[in-house]
Parts: sequence; structure tokens; C-alpha cells
Amino acid sequence: MKKLSYTVWQKIAEILSAIVIIATLAALISYWPQIADKIPSHYNSAGQPDAWSNKNMLIALAIVQVVLFIGITVLSLFPKIWNIPVAVSEAGKQRMILKTRTMICTMKLLLVIGFSYILLCSAVGRQLSGWFLAFMIITVIGNMIYYFVKTAQISLQDARHAIKQDLEE
Repeated sequence: MKKLSYTVWQKIAEILSAIVIIATLAALISYWPQIADKIPSHYNSAGQPDAWSNKNMLIALAIVQVVLFIGITVLSLFPKIWNIPVAVSEAGKQRMILKTRTMICTMKLLLVIGFSYILLCSAVGRQLSGWFLAFMIITVIGNMIYYFVKTAQISLQDARHAIKQDLEE
């Protein structure tokens, strides 16, 4: 199977993810001296801080964000290790890989934005928006459902095509 090029959206999502991480890290480094020694380190479901830690906790969260970014990026480079549990033709497999990689790139962008928002709110001592948790749940699960439906459609189209060919023979 030939290596599939990234789509325009996949490239945009990858670039935006990297920009968001770089901008977040640059902001943390630039404003480090002004960040209070005690910052929110955990938020309840309403977005209100319910635990406090030393500002060095921001470093740990930034490291988690970067490791998550790198891990998902590496995962997206090896479609052979993805678990695509349906048998499809080679053309269907390529379409399915493209859709799955789009889901992964979009998911990575959503997670990077979420982590950056939490990092920056913690750095300035603000509570999270009351809508943050709902927004993250809806967008992440919505992204997964959307692409699961799209890959299921590819599988169904592929099955219909195979049946049609069998009937013509």
C-alpha cells in the first residue's frame, strides 16, 4: 500500500496544534516571573478551582501536553497499527485510513486546545468557563462519533460494491 498524503484539513490541524503548543509554552516562559507561587491545580465540574499547588505544577502539565502531542503524532504516522476492525478493499482501506487520520488530527487539536486553556487559566489563577467541560466532552465525543459514522459508511459502500461485483459475475 502506498503512503497516503495528508489532506488540507489534516495539515491545518497539525500546524494549528503545533502553534497552540508553542504559543502556550512561550506565554508560560514569558510570564513565569509574574505567575503566583500558588496556582489552581484541579478544577471541579463547574470550572472552579478545588485544589492548589506550586506553580511548578504548570511544568508537569506542559510536559504532559507535549508528550500527548508527540505520542498522537507518532501514532498518526503508523496506520498499520490502528485497529480498523472491518475487512475492506484496498481502495476502501485507503479511504478509511484517511478518515481515521483526520479524526486523530482533529482529536489532537481539540486536546491541545483544552490543555492550553487549562494551563493558561491555572497560570493566571482564573477558574475555567462553566462550559469548558461540556464543550470538551461534546467536541471530543462528537468528533469520534462523526468519524465512526464516516468509516462505517466506507465499509458499507465497500460491501455493496463487492456484492454488486459478485452478482455481475
